Amino acid sequence: MAAQVSSGYIVGLTEPLTKYYELGKVLGSGQYGAASVAVDKRTGRKAAVKTINKSRFRSTDMAYHYEAMRNEISIMRSVEDPHIIKLLDVFESETELHLVMELCEGGELFDRIKEKRQYSEKEAQEVLRQICLGLESLHSRKIAHCDLKPDNFLFVDRGEHALIKIIDFGMSKALRRREYLKHLRGTPYYIAPEVLQGNYAEHCDMWSVGVVMFVMLFGFPPFHGDSDAIIFNAIRNGFDPSVKKGWGPWFPAQITCSAAARDLIARLLTKDASARLTAKEALEHPWMKGQDVPLHPLPVTVVSNLNNFVRKTRFSNEILAYLTQSSMQTDEYVALAKTFRYIDKNNDGVLSVEEFRQALTETENSALDEHQLIRAIQQADMDGDGTISWKELLLATTARRLAAKEERLWNAFRKMDLNGDGKLSVNELEQALGRDAEDIKALIAEVDKDQNGEVDYDEFLSMFEAYEDQVQENFLETISK
Repeated sequence: MAAQVSSGYIVGLTEPLTKYYELGKVLGSGQYGAASVAVDKRTGRKAAVKTINKSRFRSTDMAYHYEAMRNEISIMRSVEDPHIIKLLDVFESETELHLVMELCEGGELFDRIKEKRQYSEKEAQEVLRQICLGLESLHSRKIAHCDLKPDNFLFVDRGEHALIKIIDFGMSKALRRREYLKHLRGTPYYIAPEVLQGNYAEHCDMWSVGVVMFVMLFGFPPFHGDSDAIIFNAIRNGFDPSVKKGWGPWFPAQITCSAAARDLIARLLTKDASARLTAKEALEHPWMKGQDVPLHPLPVTVVSNLNNFVRKTRFSNEILAYLTQSSMQTDEYVALAKTFRYIDKNNDGVLSVEEFRQALTETENSALDEHQLIRAIQQADMDGDGTISWKELLLATTARRLAAKEERLWNAFRKMDLNGDGKLSVNELEQALGRDAEDIKALIAEVDKDQNGEVDYDEFLSMFEAYEDQVQENFLETISK
């Protein structure tokens, strides 16, 4: 019984979610809400519910967020395909939006690979074929996903030959004929060169498939570096399909794969989007059809490389989010929010390079030149979309504030060290972060240098020192005034 859509609603006021679904275990939480397991009271089937807290949207950018959510819902409703996550129900109240989707319990793509420890080129082929089948459905409707990466591929269950689903359509766009997108979207390692140029369509997804395929077969990305700027420069230079010693945008001599696999990757990682294989053409490639694809396991170094690649700074981000809530004073929070609103001239909820440049010009602050400004934004930009969100600004500011005095870091550490033994255990971090034990163990592994399953103060301190090395402190000082 949806009401008429108005500026105050995304889909319209509906009956309460709890009338039809019983909520269970929380799967995770984010800036705007959380995801939970739910049981359909009518059928007894389990589902996943993504809850968005509308009150967390600023009034100035509410229209932008509402339109983005409507777009995501519209796209998910328009596609019916076994390899696309299915939207089952949408519920909305005055304060919350609930997206009910099919539950995928098989885990993310790379997590599944890490668990297997070793896998074959044939297994990679079976996964990538499913991804291309899903993309063919999207692209036939002129829908560009725009953020294809391993995190956005989920297995339905733990079975050996489980279906894989493409998820997360928050950046996706339905395009008209001959329409091209302009804004930077995606995650650095997987972004196509035409996206960096600001003139792209659904073909950008096939470049991302080529990167995912490369990482699956070799364990590291074809374009890599210590900063987004270096990665983007490598992407602009293009892919070299030759076989060479060492690491770089080419096929490494020390890790072999079939000639057909190398040919397909080269055809996907071509800078000319018009020459790049479409999803339909990729499915017709001999490798995708499984012709002469090797069955023997890939070298064990592939999985070890992959483990090193996917171990990001999730732990530091989780800790910073917790400390932001517990250590930032109200007046500091209000002042930072005021600064954010001042810089965000177009009220879209994110801060661009141009908006920072304009703000610094208005304040006659010449502390940063053009290169420093762009690099500072790239380093604080955690999701790689070329802008800084409110959450990213909060985390970067908290890191700077804590790193300014080691006493603050020690106090923050002691706050979580409940038994005072000088170490953060799984149980202590569970209580602080509100995550389950398995998630906490994965987070600890990112900074646990002595591999004892706990985080001592030296490891905690080195985490913040690494963060401080990445972020331009004078830039953060400027925007925090």
